[in-house]
Amino acid sequence: MYFASLACFALALLSKPIAITLPVMLLALDYFFLAGGVRKFRYRQYYHLLFWVTAAAYLAARYYYFGGIGDVGIEDTEKITRWRYFLPQFYSVVAYIKMIIIPSGLCIDHLNRWVPGFLEPRTLISCFLLLSIFAGTYFVYRKKTPASKIIVFAVLWYFIVLVPTSSIFPLLDTLVDRRAYFSGFGPYMLMALAYSRLFEYGNKFKNTWKWVFISIAGTHLVLLGITTIKRNQLYQNPVLMWQDVLEKYPKAFRAHMALEVLYRNRQEYAKALEENDIMLKIKPDYEKAHIEKGIIYYQLGRLNEAVEELNRALKINPNSSEAYNNYGMVFFARKEFDRAQKAYSRAIELNPNLAEAYYNLGIIYKDRKEYSKAENSFKSAVKINPAYYKALNDLAMVYYLSGRVEESVKLYEKILIMNPGYTQARRILEAIYDNYPELRK
Repeated sequence: MYFASLACFALALLSKPIAITLPVMLLALDYFFLAGGVRKFRYRQYYHLLFWVTAAAYLAARYYYFGGIGDVGIEDTEKITRWRYFLPQFYSVVAYIKMIIIPSGLCIDHLNRWVPGFLEPRTLISCFLLLSIFAGTYFVYRKKTPASKIIVFAVLWYFIVLVPTSSIFPLLDTLVDRRAYFSGFGPYMLMALAYSRLFEYGNKFKNTWKWVFISIAGTHLVLLGITTIKRNQLYQNPVLMWQDVLEKYPKAFRAHMALEVLYRNRQEYAKALEENDIMLKIKPDYEKAHIEKGIIYYQLGRLNEAVEELNRALKINPNSSEAYNNYGMVFFARKEFDRAQKAYSRAIELNPNLAEAYYNLGIIYKDRKEYSKAENSFKSAVKINPAYYKALNDLAMVYYLSGRVEESVKLYEKILIMNPGYTQARRILEAIYDNYPELRK
């Protein structure tokens, strides 16, 4: 069982880096509840050694492969120093406590509010509250009672779980609701202990007081339930979810971007353009916003305007593979196939892992009846994204058009096993069966 738990720890690290806190939590759990004394705890410390070795190996591997700890490789985090990220965490850690006990101000995407210095009022107040919690916890710890062990363990749980995300390792966001999920186990332990003691205290009095305490607990639980229902309803509608972000943070750039994409996918192009204009007012030199605007114009058939927006994107970033890929789509729509081919090829040159560019290039080759080149392009797209059903579908069609009917049928059958609801592949396969009934199984 020991080695099984160690293996599970290693797997947990590979799925969720927050599992790095487990060795510390095991030490706290062992010390407060299992060892039964310092002497026995020291004897059992060797059982913890391999967990620490595994954690150290994971950190070393992560640093070696990714070049650091945190959201490495994300462009925005490269501009965030450790100190700049650390300062807002005093408020964030206090805010999580409020979210857990009284879940108000919840938001799918909080706006980063950078702190100019340690003396900023909100930071000072948060720091004072945290020091008060630590002082109170130490006072309780000195009592050495069964309840004090639970309290200290619960407080340690909360703060230890937040160390990887709310400390000196820069991440993309300074405040994220989901960070309170796992760390919230500590405050929930404290609430459960508080309510149990409240009921014990109430039993010493008349029934009136007992019902007062039950009403307090019941009201809190009802409020938690109502908040949960409302948040779940909000999450069912992505547009409302992101509009909720803008009600709390009107300048939340990512919320405007998400709404722009949602409106564009719904073909509500006027609203999409409105959101895009707001994005560009916030960040005039944001390449992605110009690309998105170019896509909207492309879908509206305003191809010249689409080219202008993509030109602006490339002026900001001449090596934007996404801009070149969309260039190709615009040129293809204008029937300028040679220019489209060059644009797709340039996109692939800049980003060899851009599956959509390979697919688009394959379409040009297929229309030109250059089936060998089309096959290679579609295969490249599928190699990058094995679930790229459009590329698989067109690859199967290339097989059919080049006379390899059996290969085409096998691939269409494979597509329908992977995605039984892909009606286009099913229709084509049925048409092939009608022409070649001997291939029907």
